[in-house]
Amino acid sequence: MNEEVFSECLERWNRKDNLPFWQELADKHGYTKRRIRYLFTRERKLRNITSYNFVPTESKPKIFITDIETSTFLARLFSRRINGYISHKNVVDDKDYFMISWAGYWLDSDEPEHDVVTPKEALKRDDERICLSLTDVINRADIVIGHNLDAFDVKSFNWRLFVNGLPLPYPYRTIDTLKASRKVFKSTSLALDYFARSMKLPKKLSTEFDLWVQCEEGNEEALAKMDEYCVHDTWIGREVYKEIMPYMKGGVNWGLYTDLKESVCSKCGGKVTILNGENGTERRIMTTGANSYYIYECLKCGHSDRTKESSLTKQQRKNLVT
Repeated sequence: MNEEVFSECLERWNRKDNLPFWQELADKHGYTKRRIRYLFTRERKLRNITSYNFVPTESKPKIFITDIETSTFLARLFSRRINGYISHKNVVDDKDYFMISWAGYWLDSDEPEHDVVTPKEALKRDDERICLSLTDVINRADIVIGHNLDAFDVKSFNWRLFVNGLPLPYPYRTIDTLKASRKVFKSTSLALDYFARSMKLPKKLSTEFDLWVQCEEGNEEALAKMDEYCVHDTWIGREVYKEIMPYMKGGVNWGLYTDLKESVCSKCGGKVTILNGENGTERRIMTTGANSYYIYECLKCGHSDRTKESSLTKQQRKNLVT
């Protein structure tokens, strides 16, 4: 990689617009996208150059809600009755599962981002292209959210990256709404579709097992339907996340993405107010075993929590016996 190409890559890499650029530079200079990124990263590390653009430049985190759909895999069996697991030796070579499609919404956008394999790619079980396109999107995100994300989507995606010899995305944080829901709800069901029903949202699109079979056979209409199904799933996932966000333990701390000139709600970034006590004059407090804190409420999402600031004076804390 010559100095001109490296300098152009470095300039784009350090921009603050978070727009994808590797494919553009690869086409311009006659590389593959993977090759130019590898050469740039190697040269950057040799020169000991690190990114100066690590402080969030916007007043909100970049949150991407996503979902992936994978194919079946083929195995040879002597019987339909299986006791325990199917051995990996039964899995047919070159017939492991692959990613059929992915889709997602940015939290603040109504335009989905999505990709699906072509009929030719489906027949070859080749998902390298859409693995790269999903990587590009994740690389623009601070936080990735999904239902059963950690157990299924992330691990399945990582496996397909490994099989294709592709690098992992840049480090990112995940929030699994299924895991978060288990901590705070005793719902009749924690399925995404049940949340949608409870919130009076449109249900998930109806599908049959045969849809997956047709996708693997390269049926163009089936692939289009799978793409639509995946997009609709992530729209539901986004709406569900918006509703359960104030109830979640942990999650996104929006204050970390602001200039912190004033306190904001940790869940949504909205304005907060300290609650008054029952007499209307004293502030409402919450006590722990060793301290006392003010309680705030978000004027936007309704979430309430305690402040980091103690309601006790320094002398009061000194006099406290625990």
